[in-house]
Amino acid sequence: MPDLFVDVALALPTTNLFQYSVPEPLCEKIEVGKRVFVSVRTRRMVGTLVSVSSEASFTDIRDIESVIDETPILSPSFLELTRWMSETYFCSWGQAIEAALPAPFKKGKFLMKSRGQKLGAGVDIVNPKDLGLTLGQESVFQKILQKIKSEETGHFLIHGITGSGKTEVYMHLIREILERGKGSIVLVPEISLTPQTVERFYSRFGDCLAVIHSRLTQARRVEEWHRIRSGQARVVVGARSAIFSPVKNLGLIVIDEEHDTSYKQEETPRYQTRCVAAKRADLERAVLVMGSATP
Repeated sequence: MPDLFVDVALALPTTNLFQYSVPEPLCEKIEVGKRVFVSVRTRRMVGTLVSVSSEASFTDIRDIESVIDETPILSPSFLELTRWMSETYFCSWGQAIEAALPAPFKKGKFLMKSRGQKLGAGVDIVNPKDLGLTLGQESVFQKILQKIKSEETGHFLIHGITGSGKTEVYMHLIREILERGKGSIVLVPEISLTPQTVERFYSRFGDCLAVIHSRLTQARRVEEWHRIRSGQARVVVGARSAIFSPVKNLGLIVIDEEHDTSYKQEETPRYQTRCVAAKRADLERAVLVMGSATP
């Protein structure tokens, strides 16, 4: 009998994990957070390694077929977030993980190339320090900045009508986060993710900006995922699924128009983005800022 066993999370409608044995040639490649190919009855599936053990829980255990990733694609905090989602939203751990990754990943793919136009082409870069805040904006900014400086997690709600300047507060907070070597995620309703919105953020943050939304091709979505994971992109703007972006050293999450119904996922796992964002902020000691005219 082999002396190394792994628990694998699969995107199947069951709360159970699946245990497999590890063939000796693959033992050195085993690491929690990597994806593997496994067989389930007559199917070949992609699963995620979530734990390693030296003891078998069953008899007649199948071997894993191969290890897909050279390095783990899911961090410990990300695994904890998806485990929490599975318990909170009554889905399998594998289904929660699958929801957090670009679609090609569930087929075992890792890198795809895109020929998409460069983000922000033709947009002039603006220095955010040249744009001041009003007294009201400055008061809100300073309260949140105190929490950022303490490097503790915190949740804030900015109440203001459309056009009241909430976005400018977000911009200044993102700048502060960048100066501290950290990253930010900004969520906006899908309907609000217009070229004008993207250009506004690009004019402030340039090539360190990544955009995630449903109109991206799968190749471009994977490309952006890699830019974010590598640290090349440290500011992410996107719709609901952008909450799962693998931002390095996450310091700030913003949910604009937090009341919007598009933040509720209608397919398994049926999650509420606001709650997932709050949990992720707590796990990564980040600050969550929500804005709404009708909280």
